[in-house]
Amino acid sequence: MLRKRRRSAAALVAGLLALAPNAFGQAAPLSAREHFARGYALAQNGDPNAAIIEFEQAYAASPNPSVLYNLGLAYAAAGRSSEAVETLKRYLAQSGASNDDARNRQIEALISYHSERVGKLAIQVTPPAAALSVDGRALGSGSQTVALNPGAHGLMVTAPGFEPLSVPVSIVTGQLKSLDLHLAPRATPAALQIRCQADGVTISVDGAAIGKTPQIAAIPATSGSHRVRFERPGYLPDEQAVELPNGETGIVTCRLRIDPGDSSHGKLTISHPEGTRVFLDDAPFEGAPVPRGPHRLSVLGPEYSVETRRIVLGPREQAHLTLVPLRDPQRLVDEHERTRHWVRIGSLTLAAVGVATAVTATALYIDNNARYSAWQAKSRKSVSTLPTDPNAANALDALLAEENSIRHRDSVALGLTVFSCAALATSTVLFLSSQKHEERLVITAGTQPGLRYERQF
Repeated sequence: MLRKRRRSAAALVAGLLALAPNAFGQAAPLSAREHFARGYALAQNGDPNAAIIEFEQAYAASPNPSVLYNLGLAYAAAGRSSEAVETLKRYLAQSGASNDDARNRQIEALISYHSERVGKLAIQVTPPAAALSVDGRALGSGSQTVALNPGAHGLMVTAPGFEPLSVPVSIVTGQLKSLDLHLAPRATPAALQIRCQADGVTISVDGAAIGKTPQIAAIPATSGSHRVRFERPGYLPDEQAVELPNGETGIVTCRLRIDPGDSSHGKLTISHPEGTRVFLDDAPFEGAPVPRGPHRLSVLGPEYSVETRRIVLGPREQAHLTLVPLRDPQRLVDEHERTRHWVRIGSLTLAAVGVATAVTATALYIDNNARYSAWQAKSRKSVSTLPTDPNAANALDALLAEENSIRHRDSVALGLTVFSCAALATSTVLFLSSQKHEERLVITAGTQPGLRYERQF
């Protein structure tokens, strides 16, 4: 019975193909006409698979319902029942009203025949907008039920931002197969940023050793959960769970604690300026036992720059270090500016005193000149009256005393003048020294080239 039905279906396909030449519209483009003619010839020669290719190209060039009709018959002749049913249903939907009843009944009979020879695949997909394709043929987006030919098929599900999913599917005639598919979000590159106060710490991620600090600063990683472990001799291991969001960088800070049961610790003493503090591996250090291996020492204070030194301490080694950090450059600059300020004030004050002294000396000199002129006149008069003056001796004593006073005032005026010149000279030197120096970089060439800074007024 089955063989008779197959022979009748094949005869129906051949008979319908015989009617195909007159079904193609005359208004189709030339390229579509050529593809259609080749497809018809191939179908007549018993090569429906090659005919399908030509009919598909003809329909792509000219989407004429008549091409769908011939394409559906070629699918049927090739045994591709699911494509034949789909294509013939499309043909009836587009041109069924213009066909005669006999043609429509023949097509419906062919659809019914091939519908019994397919299986169905019900697909539920997340996300809902995911695109589906079977054997490279697009099915559209979202959950749907499709008819497929019996046998093995490849189902591909894709969506932006999600990992593509390929699923092999085996279809059985007359059966419905259901699939519930969930796409995983696409993993984007992430990273672990490591922060560790100690050097020589071995870092392991998910059980795999990555490297040692300080060479390791960031570790490429995938998003999701990770376990990061920090280990170093003399310290208790530190293991942390880290959750990395998609495409982000997570920060992991090691929390190493000295192992009190380790007998290989060394001892370290530090000499440093008063007012400064010592840090060992960024932690305050006050003389506790120090684990063997590399360490980073830092000394800092409110008036000093940070001085850092790296040391390596052997097992049970005792070491003494002297650390003298440099003065803070900014504080030195501030102190220099304050000194310049007070030197300028001192120079201006000294200049004012010098000017005042010079004015006083000048006034004293002018007044003393007038007194000297008066003394000279009085002296001449006294000399002319000495023979007849009974008080001549007293007059001479008075003249001598006045002369001594004038000479003393001259000495004072001279002293004030000298002091004024010295004050003004000193003020000038102080003022010039208080000016801000200009620094310039000097490059010296020769057999031993070098660099140095010079200051100039």
